[in-house]
Amino acid sequence: MITIIKATPVITWPNPADITYGTPLGAGQLNATSTVAGTFTYNPVAGTVLAAGAGQTLSVNFTPTDGVNYNSVPTKTAAINVLKANPPIIWNTPSAITYGTPLSATQLNASSIVAGSFNYNPTIGTVLNAGAGQTLTTSFTPTDVANYNPVVTNNSITVNKATPVITWPSPAQISYGTPLGPTQQNATADVPGVFDYTPTPGTVLSTGANQTISVKFTPTETANYNTVTNKTTTITVIKATPVITWATPLPIKVGVALSATQLNASSNVAGAFVYTPAAGTSFGVDGNYTLHTAFTPTDPANYNGVPDTQVQLTVSSKDNPVVTWADPAAITYGTALDATQLNATQVCPVHLLIARWLERNSTRTRVRLLV
Repeated sequence: MITIIKATPVITWPNPADITYGTPLGAGQLNATSTVAGTFTYNPVAGTVLAAGAGQTLSVNFTPTDGVNYNSVPTKTAAINVLKANPPIIWNTPSAITYGTPLSATQLNASSIVAGSFNYNPTIGTVLNAGAGQTLTTSFTPTDVANYNPVVTNNSITVNKATPVITWPSPAQISYGTPLGPTQQNATADVPGVFDYTPTPGTVLSTGANQTISVKFTPTETANYNTVTNKTTTITVIKATPVITWATPLPIKVGVALSATQLNASSNVAGAFVYTPAAGTSFGVDGNYTLHTAFTPTDPANYNGVPDTQVQLTVSSKDNPVVTWADPAAITYGTALDATQLNATQVCPVHLLIARWLERNSTRTRVRLLV
């Protein structure tokens, strides 16, 4: 007689490969095998998420299908390492910004499904220089440090150059002949730099309304600011009015014809004078007469005509004394004025009458006048 005892199944279960926290247990870990048919019961069960930690025990009970001939295996164990997980970080690449824009939550906006805190470099409020693909970094510290690792994530941002703001109101209108200068070419910018005007300072514009003038602005800090190539404004140039100079003529005698001695107006620009009364006119009665002149400029596109300039002319039947006074010679400081300088002379009417009588009569008549 022989006694045959139940056999014990051979269970094979190598230690599973390391997993990361958050990975549920499954067939990759709960994968014991047996030499006979049967059922495995695992602890922890499939789907369990283990905390992070090294050498954690997994166990299994095996119940053979042929319970008559095989023993159950109450406990078979394996060890598994559960590594800390790296939290997933979501941080889309920020849109480009313009120099001068401080970094804010619009750019520094990383997020995670894991609770924790972000620390950025550069920090919020930093103003970056202009440049493409500049590095942004965030360090994430999870609240659950037992199961999650801190992580560092990089991103990039492009900072475009800023365009200076140029202020240049339209200058007040000017008259033709006025050279452009600081009163008209007075643009300002919100950053330091150099202005280059077109037309150049000193240019005299022709007459015209709303003429365009422009300026190029080159910023001192070209690394962060764009050059403004063509900022414009407008200016109106009105016609200039010529300056007419016409001194009051000396009195003339009744019957003396008007000539260039009286009709001698002048202008600071080229043009033509028309006098009223005209040259050759004489007056037969004593009195004060108004002389007129109208001036027409040669360049009517840029100058106004001057329709009427007047002076008064005295006409008399009496002779007027003629005063002669030559410019004195130079003197030295400290020299008192005397008859050498104050030496005006006068030709009296009697002398004039005699002189004119002599002119009208034969040259053979000789008169000696003692005064």
